[in-house]
Amino acid sequence: MVIDGHRLARGDVVFPMLNAANRDPDQFASPDQLDLARTENRHIAFTRIMQALHDIRVAGTIDWIDSFGFRGVKALPLEFRAA
Repeated sequence: MVIDGHRLARGDVVFPMLNAANRDPDQFASPDQLDLARTENRHIAFTRIMQALHDIRVAGTIDWIDSFGFRGVKALPLEFRAA
């Protein structure tokens, strides 16, 4: 089997991952930039959060989950002003 130009033989190990979710450069102009107001993103909506919180910003170091199969954060310190 050939996938995207890479030949896979019987017994080869394949790891399908979602690590690049919402970071597809064919879909998003700046895929590596966190943009909570991104309008072309039909998968994740932060509209309600953005309406309730003003001047939201990262207020420290993001603590990422160290896992081969999942990408996410353990801690995301934020500062904001309530609406």
